[in-house]
Amino acid sequence: MATRWTKEQQQAIQARNHTILVSAAAGSGKTAVLVERIVTLLKEGARLNRMLIVTFTRAAAAEMRQRLNQRLLKELHSDPDVMGQALDDLECTEISTIHAFCQKVLRNNFEAVGIDPLSRVAETKQTEALFEQAFRDAMNELLEEDGDADFQAFAAAFSQRDIHDMTDQLYTFLMSLPQPFDWLDQKISQVQAEDWAQHPWYQVLVQQARRQLQGMQVLLDSQERMFDLPNAVDQLHATWEQDVKTCRALMTAAQGETSALREALATFSLVRAAPCRGLTDEQKQWQKQFTELRNKIKVIVKEGAESLRLDEDKLNREFGVIQQHLKGLASLMKRVHLRFSESKQAMSYLDFS
Repeated sequence: MATRWTKEQQQAIQARNHTILVSAAAGSGKTAVLVERIVTLLKEGARLNRMLIVTFTRAAAAEMRQRLNQRLLKELHSDPDVMGQALDDLECTEISTIHAFCQKVLRNNFEAVGIDPLSRVAETKQTEALFEQAFRDAMNELLEEDGDADFQAFAAAFSQRDIHDMTDQLYTFLMSLPQPFDWLDQKISQVQAEDWAQHPWYQVLVQQARRQLQGMQVLLDSQERMFDLPNAVDQLHATWEQDVKTCRALMTAAQGETSALREALATFSLVRAAPCRGLTDEQKQWQKQFTELRNKIKVIVKEGAESLRLDEDKLNREFGVIQQHLKGLASLMKRVHLRFSESKQAMSYLDFS
């Protein structure tokens, strides 16, 4: 009985000349779909030994090879030439984890990449020990050289524990990039800005201010529900209505240009609340809660205005220091990488990065 594929599964099987992404939960049939896709490609003239089939684990690779073998044997009677050739090709078809495939490529081309053909992937503890030693050596060398003012300023500003943690975390991230130190140098060069309003750091503050302003609507809604309570002070309803208009005008400005948002925050002001006399104790308690919500709106606006206020002289000073520290960190990263690479090469080690 033929397998009944869903519409999405059929699309994954039949898609050609595309880079496709198939996302599905565990147990939903991804392996079966991939096997079917491979078989249909074989029937269209593709060769199995020209395919690279990558999995996440060794167990998954073994399962894929086994299931593909079973399917080819099943198809053999209907198309002996194509499926017979595929069964012969299966032995040398690359079905493996990405790490195993990369290791094979490196070993087959060891001269081009300058590694020992007998290199092996180091255990995690081995690479950790080498990295720790590389970090200590790099720190000591740079401190003794005393010629890198950026590094000296960086080393003086942070504890060695903090420097170690920064180096460790950043190195792991950098090694996932194709040109790690070019990327790092480029990002450091962009720390300073001629137009601070367009700086990525400032744009994050703008987005945060916009999100905070959305909270004003929640506070206004809470105030509106308060007027349904038995001790509500009706004299304040007109004040609330005016607050709604003022806040909505600000929230509208928040969706526009950054300059409009800054201006709206700087000039924002709620009207003076209507005077209320002769209130009962219960109404006074209600008024207190209403005023607290109103004050929260003012705090949101005040914090947003302060976060977006641009003092360019101060920013130039502060980001100048940040940039210097980052340059110092970059010097350390490059030295650690050099020492770490030398240690791995001496031990004929490879790591996953």
